Amino acid sequence: MDLQKLILNSKFSDVVSVFALVISCVSILWNIYRDIILKAKLRVSIQSSKVVRSGKKLGTFITVTGTNHGPGAIFCDSFVLRLPAKSLWHRLIGKNLWGTVIPDYNNQFCDKLPKKLEVGETINLFFPYENKMFLADKPLRVGIKDSFGRINWATSQSLKETTSCYLRDFPSN
Repeated sequence: MDLQKLILNSKFSDVVSVFALVISCVSILWNIYRDIILKAKLRVSIQSSKVVRSGKKLGTFITVTGTNHGPGAIFCDSFVLRLPAKSLWHRLIGKNLWGTVIPDYNNQFCDKLPKKLEVGETINLFFPYENKMFLADKPLRVGIKDSFGRINWATSQSLKETTSCYLRDFPSN
């Protein structure tokens, strides 16, 4: 009953002020979420691919592709991989090895790192498909490190398929 009287006796300006306060709070919370919490997502995959140009085969490469799914731009810094630990003790405590691999910048189709990607843009990194490459170490994960310090991992299925294809082509590893 008292609440009803209070609402009826309040001035129109008070109602507008409360409404403006609610809208302002929602707006500032959205801006904090958008600028601090919500960061761009990079979808990464890895595959072996044969590059052909005008009917001429240029070779087989390992291609790592990253697509910015937004929101906003993102900088791709480096290509990283996580390798299994060499000793039993390090495996038990979960200490893995980390590595960075430099793409084949001599390949004209390979993008240079670091690279800024707008929403919907793609980065393609090419690595030579040869006997002694990073797949010989059977990496646990491969991915692209972004400007937020996060590592966007390739799907485990694409890594598993690419590694099995590599081990089939180079059985000595």
